[in-house]
Amino acid sequence: MSPAVASAANARGRLGLVLIAASIALIVLTGLLGPSAAEAALPGRVVSPPFWFGANPPAWLVTVLPDLALVLGAAAMALAWSALRQGWAPRLSGLIAGSWGAAGAMVFVPPMLSADHLVYAAYGRLATTGGNPYTETAATLAAHGDPIGLAVQPPWTNTSSVYGPLATAEQALASWIGGTSAHTTVFVLAFLGAAAFVAMGAMLRRIGDPVRVTVLFGLNPLLLLETVNAAHLDAFAVFFAVAGLYALHRRPDVFGAALAGALIGLGCAAKLSLGLAVLAGIWGLRQRWRSAGVFVLCAAAVGSLTYLPYGRIALQPAREGARMVSLGSAWRPLLAPLQRAAGDGTARDLISAFGWLALVLLVVSLAPLPRARKAGADLDSAKAATPATQSPGMRATKSPGVQAAQALALLGVAWVLAAPYTLPWYDIVAWAPLVVCAAGPLDLLLIARTTVLAAAYVPGLDVPLPSGVAGWASWIRADAAPVFSIAALLACAAIGVWRWRAPRASAAVALSQATKG
Repeated sequence: MSPAVASAANARGRLGLVLIAASIALIVLTGLLGPSAAEAALPGRVVSPPFWFGANPPAWLVTVLPDLALVLGAAAMALAWSALRQGWAPRLSGLIAGSWGAAGAMVFVPPMLSADHLVYAAYGRLATTGGNPYTETAATLAAHGDPIGLAVQPPWTNTSSVYGPLATAEQALASWIGGTSAHTTVFVLAFLGAAAFVAMGAMLRRIGDPVRVTVLFGLNPLLLLETVNAAHLDAFAVFFAVAGLYALHRRPDVFGAALAGALIGLGCAAKLSLGLAVLAGIWGLRQRWRSAGVFVLCAAAVGSLTYLPYGRIALQPAREGARMVSLGSAWRPLLAPLQRAAGDGTARDLISAFGWLALVLLVVSLAPLPRARKAGADLDSAKAATPATQSPGMRATKSPGVQAAQALALLGVAWVLAAPYTLPWYDIVAWAPLVVCAAGPLDLLLIARTTVLAAAYVPGLDVPLPSGVAGWASWIRADAAPVFSIAALLACAAIGVWRWRAPRASAAVALSQATKG
């Protein structure tokens, strides 16, 4: 690499870090402004983070600041991605410390861009007071004057839980600690999510290139805002999937398979969509059928056992939620025409079928992703080396955990793009495994996808907005986001077609040259 290329890469990387810091600063600033159209109030005695000032910011300000943070964060990720591909090698210890500080900053201020954390608190409160979050709602609590139930905002006041029993257990733990304080309960939920996020980063660094993982995952402002600050369940749930991948990577034997199955089964007991990780684990163990059988049995046993306290009733809300179509989805423009033509039920069933078909086609067209490897490993040397001469780092790239991570990256990207109901914080299930794979165009596609979908949910609360802010929010969520989602689906398919055609074209050229020779 020439000195000029190295210098340019270093400059881009440093600029990326500056933009990361600026993006995180804007997120913290928005949170410090206090309750607003982007930030729900947290009733209860304030004795711990999150902290804020009662500045009563206008809706336009708490729309502009998060949108600017997202734009800066996306630019930072693109610059860092480019710099890393050109050989930028920042000091890892500083990056890791920065990622820990960034996660801490996200829970120092209140959750933003959503009120989901308040209904999580209500589900935990129901569980700790003898209620059933799968049959009762926050309205049940509110009817008895419970402060947690009264804090929940529309549209979640009459919605029962769609999450698994492990999620309910986490919410119950937070409620047990927080009691009647929404502030403390939400802080515990946010803290657990941040801890899960940091732990995921530590495990992923041991599977893939630690610098790439830390920059694109641990320091990613898009993920920090949507999954850590917003206190969504997804970081907690995906932690178990990543822990399962790590177990397969560290122990490619029957014990590792059993542990991985148990961990991923717990993940499925938090969110059923993490069944994707079960498929990924099977793929990683496809050449080890005994281990694969143990893996599946452990995942099924642990996942099933966690549902015993609530039974099948815990699955009913999730089944109903599977037929929903979100505003930013690529399938949203089809919903109304299909409803008029075939009725609501048939329309939703058709869209669900379209989504699954698209997911399968995307996975087939994109497979396989470039194999993950540790920083500094020479891929050509790894291919040429025999098993006896390969370094431990080269042999590690063939571990079942890495192969499972590659499969989950494919499944995760395809799922967030093709699912009828998709939200920006769901993207962590794609980001986590993708950062341990080699750099490629899917990184940029996912950066764009997370940015646009996140912007579609700014300012985020179901409150009256001034006409200008309401018009902007409605346009980006109902018009721009679906168009982008369709374009992202097509772009992903195009990447898959290009990946299939490129090797064939190279082979044809080589054959032609050989024939001429």
